[in-house]
Amino acid sequence: MLDSFTALPKELITKISQYLSIKDLFHLNSTATFFRQNLKKVLITKLKAQQIKQIVSGYSTLFLQQDGSVWACGNMGDVQLRSDKDDQNSLYKVPLDNVKQVALCSESLFFLQTDGSVWACGNNYYGQLGIGSDNRAQNSLCKVLVDNVKQVVTNGLITYFLQMNGSVWACGNNGSGQLGTGNKNYQKIPYKIPPDNIKKVLIAGSSTYFHQTDGSVWACGENSLGQLGIGNMINQSTPQKVLIDSVEQIVMPTCSSMFFLKTDGSVWGCGNNYRGQLGIGNNNVQNSPCKVPLDHVKQVASHSDSLFFLKTDGSVWACGNNTAGQLGIGSNLMSQNSLQKVPLDHVKQIVFPPSHRNPSTYFLKDDGSVWACGFNQYGQLGIGNYKFQTTPQKVLIDNVVQIVMNHNTPYFLKTDGSVWVVYKDKHSPVKMPLDDVKTIEVTWSGPFFVTNGGSIWVCGNNQQGQLGLGHKNPISDLQPVPHYYQLQAILQQLQADTHSTQTQRMPANPRPILKQ
Repeated sequence: MLDSFTALPKELITKISQYLSIKDLFHLNSTATFFRQNLKKVLITKLKAQQIKQIVSGYSTLFLQQDGSVWACGNMGDVQLRSDKDDQNSLYKVPLDNVKQVALCSESLFFLQTDGSVWACGNNYYGQLGIGSDNRAQNSLCKVLVDNVKQVVTNGLITYFLQMNGSVWACGNNGSGQLGTGNKNYQKIPYKIPPDNIKKVLIAGSSTYFHQTDGSVWACGENSLGQLGIGNMINQSTPQKVLIDSVEQIVMPTCSSMFFLKTDGSVWGCGNNYRGQLGIGNNNVQNSPCKVPLDHVKQVASHSDSLFFLKTDGSVWACGNNTAGQLGIGSNLMSQNSLQKVPLDHVKQIVFPPSHRNPSTYFLKDDGSVWACGFNQYGQLGIGNYKFQTTPQKVLIDNVVQIVMNHNTPYFLKTDGSVWVVYKDKHSPVKMPLDDVKTIEVTWSGPFFVTNGGSIWVCGNNQQGQLGLGHKNPISDLQPVPHYYQLQAILQQLQADTHSTQTQRMPANPRPILKQ
């Protein structure tokens, strides 16, 4: 076997060696006839294990792989997840395995393992890591004082640990009573919250909502505009039952307004109504859930104070903030307090930019066409001009399966795996030099393009080395992340080198080895 291995080009041996363990070498100890075939199988197995499950990013980026390992790069502040702190620009393995969720917010970092244990590090100013420490920062991994955890929910200031049995434990900032502990003291040791049988926790600014398995909702924290929906406007330090039942989904358009989608398809709203965003025909604040005059709703989408209700028949109704025509109802009114139908049908997805400054709206229809309206100063609607639009106009692209927004830049993934983008001041979609893309993940740093073959391509902000390229230079053109590109390229080269012992150049854009 060693003779077969050394018969490979020296450059290729060096690249392959970093992926092979002693166990792998033992497995490959067979006749030379089957060496290359077995080697390919081993490397393909490792490539499958590298497939991405989750990407989270800020000044640092963490990649959760299907095999439960996590790889990181970028500025972790005072956190040290590796011994060599001088080079954070290239990906390195986090010293934890069997991870199923990574949560990162405001430099507080959590790793949830498959056995329900949680490890944390980073910002701990309010005790939000749940490790019982007075340290304002934790620079190494420390076990959280809660076990059997199903999900970690955090906004960087407060953290909730949802256990597998439906109980919830809370820690961190508690200035408005949002932890539900009965007081307003910071909580460094996780505290069990009274409601049980919780299936989801939603943090809305300084308010918190606990969604139970039976469809009831409990809430606590800030309530100055009646956003808790409990019939008054008094802040609450213990969870109070929201005056509604049979809730299927909770939607937060802003921190001071709240919507509840019920199992019967009706929608109820409460809280701030300054822009008419509750859609009830007036602008009065509501401290109890009021029914929106619409039924058969399957999704509620929101952007700032602009509200969209997608019905089961594919029609869309809108209300609220309309400063740039983003509601798409053909009106120049700054706000709309009663529901108006958007002149589109067969809509399946509604997308907005993350920024509230330049409000625009994109509608993806069942036929793969895209329609857009609202703010268009930089041509970001992709309709061939720079005019603001109060009714949806067709974007100059078809066969779209996914729309994502990076700041004010829209990216469109087509059925053929190609990606198109509307660059600033270009006003029409332009094809990017990349094909066979499976999905696009958007983070604070920029878009991550994940191909069917397992490679990841990036561009965008890289001032902290968070793109994993081995440097901190700004990136305007697509580049592959070496860790997720090299193994695919090795397999491509190994295949090309089957009948040659001459060193060949790494392919510029290797064909995918994995097809899913």
